[in-house]
Amino acid sequence: MKYLVALRFNALIGISLVSIVAIAALAGYVVPSADPLHIDYSAFLSPPSPAHPFGTDNFGRDVLSRVLVGAWSSLISAFGTVVVAVILGGTLGAVAGFFGGWVDRLIGILTDTLMAFPGLLMALALISILGAGIVPMIITLGVSFSTIFIRVVRSLVLSLREQEFVQASSAMGNGEMYTILRHILPNCISSLLVLATSTLAFAILAESALSFLGLGVQAPNPSWGGMLAEGRGLMGHAPWLVLFPGFAIFLTLLGINLVGDALRDWLDPWMESET
Repeated sequence: MKYLVALRFNALIGISLVSIVAIAALAGYVVPSADPLHIDYSAFLSPPSPAHPFGTDNFGRDVLSRVLVGAWSSLISAFGTVVVAVILGGTLGAVAGFFGGWVDRLIGILTDTLMAFPGLLMALALISILGAGIVPMIITLGVSFSTIFIRVVRSLVLSLREQEFVQASSAMGNGEMYTILRHILPNCISSLLVLATSTLAFAILAESALSFLGLGVQAPNPSWGGMLAEGRGLMGHAPWLVLFPGFAIFLTLLGINLVGDALRDWLDPWMESET
């Protein structure tokens, strides 16, 4: 009973944090508190005040509006990355697990090749080919994270394809792709949801790292990683430049991880049976 109470409390905290960040990002994008690109020559490096609750940067731009608009950029990039990873990895994993043989070996070689490179290093290599920007970053990170989904979906499909309902579908004359889409992939959704939630947190970190290096969202458009890069040289004089975007990343990751843990325990039948 105590475990269930703690689980529900963690889920409530996580959902609340994620909802706050999502609402703030949407509000900042639709109705920003101030123009995040407006340069105010009279307010360079102003500390937090009623006029600028999060202070201003070295160009006089409002940090609050930049954090809110940067939240939109970071969340869209992270969600886009997860969508690409789920579609690409789920499709390849399902095909490899269902057909087996040379198809499985070929996809396995491709997966092992991608996993042989560190994720950030491979992202840097792909971005150098595709160019910097939010769309190339989403594609690059999606390809990088897809290897996790290939492995997980393949292992799930290997066990599911031997089940009676799959064999019955084949016996009824249904095509292989119909059987995969109609009977196999729906049984992988719970595992994919948990994996996608944890991947979302890593995607936000990866997006922030690439934007910090200048390979993600391009200046002057704000992003959390880009704001950290712009404020790192002024931490001694204006700590709010890195404090607020860093705290935004912290709250977002905390909320996503709490939701992911609760979702994993809720969908895990062993956890449910033990409680």
